[in-house]
Amino acid sequence: MLVLNLYDTIPDFIPEVIARTGSEVIITMEETTTGDDCRRATIREWTATDACGNSSVLRWEIVQGDITAPEFVDVPEDYSVMCIEDVVFDKVIAIDDHDGEIEASFMYLHREGDCFTGYTMSGIWTAVDKCNNLSQFMQNIFVMGDTMSPVIVSVPEDLVLQCGDEIPEQTVEVVENCSIDTIIVEKDYRPVGDKDCSDGTGYVLIRSWIVVDACGNRDTASQYITVLGEGQSSILEFVQVPGTRVVTCAGAAEFGTPVAQSSCGPVEITFEDFTIGEACSPDYRMIREWTATDECGASVTTYQTIIVRQDTIAPVLTLDRPVKFAGCGEETNSSFDEPTVSDDCDTELVSTVDTTIYNPELGDSAVIRTWTYIDPCGNTASISQTLIYGVTDSDDFFSSKEETYNLSCAGDVDEYTPLVVSCNGVTLEYVDVRTDSACVNQLTIVRTWIATGVAGQSDTLVQVFNVHDTIAPTVVLASDTLYMSTLEYATNGAGSNIVSIMDNCGTAESEVNIVEHKENGRTWYDYEIRVSDACGNMSVANFVVVIAEKPPVVYLQYLNASRKVIAEVVEGVFPYDYTWFYLKPGQDTWTPAGDNDNQFDLTGMGLIQKVRVKVTDARSQTSTEDLELVNVNKVHNSVTLHPNPATDYVEVRTEIEDVNRIELYNVWGQQVKVFEMDQMDERSRIQLDLRDIPQGTYSVRFLNGYSVYTRQLIKIR
Repeated sequence: MLVLNLYDTIPDFIPEVIARTGSEVIITMEETTTGDDCRRATIREWTATDACGNSSVLRWEIVQGDITAPEFVDVPEDYSVMCIEDVVFDKVIAIDDHDGEIEASFMYLHREGDCFTGYTMSGIWTAVDKCNNLSQFMQNIFVMGDTMSPVIVSVPEDLVLQCGDEIPEQTVEVVENCSIDTIIVEKDYRPVGDKDCSDGTGYVLIRSWIVVDACGNRDTASQYITVLGEGQSSILEFVQVPGTRVVTCAGAAEFGTPVAQSSCGPVEITFEDFTIGEACSPDYRMIREWTATDECGASVTTYQTIIVRQDTIAPVLTLDRPVKFAGCGEETNSSFDEPTVSDDCDTELVSTVDTTIYNPELGDSAVIRTWTYIDPCGNTASISQTLIYGVTDSDDFFSSKEETYNLSCAGDVDEYTPLVVSCNGVTLEYVDVRTDSACVNQLTIVRTWIATGVAGQSDTLVQVFNVHDTIAPTVVLASDTLYMSTLEYATNGAGSNIVSIMDNCGTAESEVNIVEHKENGRTWYDYEIRVSDACGNMSVANFVVVIAEKPPVVYLQYLNASRKVIAEVVEGVFPYDYTWFYLKPGQDTWTPAGDNDNQFDLTGMGLIQKVRVKVTDARSQTSTEDLELVNVNKVHNSVTLHPNPATDYVEVRTEIEDVNRIELYNVWGQQVKVFEMDQMDERSRIQLDLRDIPQGTYSVRFLNGYSVYTRQLIKIR
């Protein structure tokens, strides 16, 4: 058989014939071909015949086939790039000796690695000719790790619009070493949830761009769009506030920094700090109230609360070996260890006391050292370690033969390694036998210890551990009642009030349920935390989040006809407690008048110079206000509002002296507008602009620095 390439020429061949008789020989040849374009078989058969008719046959088989795979030409080399978009696999050409140029198929693979460590992209080309001869080529391109974030270099300027104006579509300019994968646009509103001017007032839209590249690196930027309501000239709002924090130690308390935005120029932010409760008490709070003031004189307030948990937990002291065998006779080879001390706050070593105990009968002794530590709240803890001296060598390595322990957790078993007493080396090992249980912490473990001495003597100790977990997980809350502003709760939530969820044997599963309540203008949230461990022990904890914007503000008003002082309270957290005091002429000490409601009746009390009220809200925040009654009695109480009801303007005529401020409050006690002026005399008139005030009923308060007088006003369209 002769094997040739498909298109090779079959060589010429003529067989030679030798006739033994010397007679003439005749040679004939027959040729047959079978197959296709990929494989052909040709059979040539020669027959030689002499004069006597004797013949001989020669058969030759020639096989021709396409067995050569295509070859790639000008193949690219491997290389490295910074970004995935720089990965380019060039087109590769394959040439076949029979079919000519062949278009290769392509696929790529992403090898191991990521955007931060780098990875390899592999391109694989496959060329197949008509006869299924296959050839492959692979190129590797290494994409280096991209840890560089995109940078927003240009942000649209802040805008001031009027209600009803269309908010323009805008975007940011970004510089990135690689391509940008996603630009996310988020919108948030201040006050929270206020997206229109339905109440007659505007709002602040915070438009944020989040730019993300293919590797997840990101940059953010924000634009503030102030949308003014009808008649409004500016808006001042806190747009970011730090959330309530929970700390164990006052020294760890760090307040955050709020951000305020105004359409009337730069904003100055000042703060005032105060505390509620005593240090180390369950009510201890550290509160910082910020006041933001813009160049137009407007101001808003917000606050952050830091809850300092009551520290009732003593320092935790641990020793690896509470008892140590110190040696035989007078020779010692051990010393006391130092305990490990852990506490949420600082600790101080109070004392170290050593006690020596002698046992004349056994000829040994023990020294016990006790350490005592204290934390800043006075919680103390002690721990002791015993060193045993003077023991003689014997076959009894263990002090007992059997010990029984009742435990809650199977993981605590390994803490009960027995003390081995020996003057020479001892090999210690154990074998466990466990009962089956559906719960990992409800079973019995029998542990058999075997101690073997250097001479082959042994001793055995059996420990029986009855493990039964009946202790429910513990939920530690910072406070039963949490007070937060609307913005703080919307942006931070109340999760920080859940200090920890602990189980005596490890982890626990938890579920948090939240129910919102709204009633009489008040908003609060009931939180329920349900936790359970692997053995079904369960506990439930509850706390309440009360939405409170600021401490109570008190206004006092004297009604001359009825001789009553009325306290009006805004802000704070309802309900309020009122404690009244009074001061008569010539007195230096305030006289308590008891706890009453918001009215203090002076009938029959004679001449009173001053009245004081202390208001305490549900958050235990207090506010105190004094009223000078001698001056109040000199005030004329005639005030006229015309027209009433009013539309766009109302004229004020008053006989009250020295009025320099007029405030408007809605039915919810919220201040909606303030008018400030030079002091009005007894015959002054002033016109108030009500065009930017929505329809409704308002309380108009006239202030002159020492009294407040109130009138009702109805605004209609």
